Amino acid sequence: MRGWIGVCIVLGMSLMLVQCSPQQVLNASAPRATLVMATNYPVGARPTVPPRATIVAPLGSVANPVKFAAAPQIEAARTEKNAENVGRLLDQITGLKFQISVPMNYATVASALETQQVDMALLSPTLYIVARERYGAEALLTATRGGSKVYPWCIIVRADSAIHQLRDLRGKRLASPDPLSTSGNIFPRAYLIERQIIPEQDVIWTYSGGHDRAIIALMKGEVDAAAVYGEDPGRKDARELVKTIYPDVYDKTRVLFNSASENIFIPNTTITVRRGLPADVKDKIRDGLLQLVKTASGRAEMSGLLAITGLDIVEPKDYDMIQTAAETAGIDLADELAPAVLRPVVSPTPTAPPARTPRP
Repeated sequence: MRGWIGVCIVLGMSLMLVQCSPQQVLNASAPRATLVMATNYPVGARPTVPPRATIVAPLGSVANPVKFAAAPQIEAARTEKNAENVGRLLDQITGLKFQISVPMNYATVASALETQQVDMALLSPTLYIVARERYGAEALLTATRGGSKVYPWCIIVRADSAIHQLRDLRGKRLASPDPLSTSGNIFPRAYLIERQIIPEQDVIWTYSGGHDRAIIALMKGEVDAAAVYGEDPGRKDARELVKTIYPDVYDKTRVLFNSASENIFIPNTTITVRRGLPADVKDKIRDGLLQLVKTASGRAEMSGLLAITGLDIVEPKDYDMIQTAAETAGIDLADELAPAVLRPVVSPTPTAPPARTPRP
């Protein structure tokens, strides 16, 4: 009888095992401690260590300074020196720490605002439009010169030049500071195109890398004309930038055209901040700059930085005209942007770059 009972027990267990999956059988025979471990991690997997939290220092601290970039509208080393002095004064006024950079070209500054390589920037009018429309940047203040929020552009030629009218530019070489220069490229292009003088087609159009370099190229005889910012109540035209190199620059050159003669003016340079900058930091920067230009040392440094004599509240709509001028000039502002790489400041001898491919 006992033998029959043992057989029945064995048969019953066999039937139960047949109805179970192999995994269930394995689990049934495994020690309880192993089951606990197996349910925590998949077979063969290793526990992962949670990533360490990244601690970011407050913006404006020594470890995380406010990154301030200035577009190289004049010779880069000169811009950098004045911008660094402005940064030191802002350190004292605001309690924030600033880090200064001067990129190699205009476009780099605008795109760096998007990648947060730059928190605030001194932007030309065109760069402000690009940064506003493409990256959501915000202008805090606009520069003033002699109390004016606008300025003209002009074309300079040598005093002994046979160029006496704009139409005489046909077949001649012209130096422009940069493709995104408002006064040295976009507005002169648009104006000439409206008068059937087509850059690249009728004029050999080159880029020098700055307003001062355009004048230097003219003085060296590398070009026949230079398109640069013009004289206004707050400053002389771009020839003033090279007087230490060429003391006779005003004697050796003359103004062919100044847009003020036709009441054509450009809104001034802006102090612009990136999208997402904390409101308290924006307020400190704005208030600090307004306080800075009320001091003698602050005015001196801002004057050295693009001849800025004051700052005022921005009216964004005043800058819409730049987009219109760019369209007339056949310039796609977005297409002109360069990768956001902040390069070290260098000051090479100006040379005439290769001619650009004509735009459609």
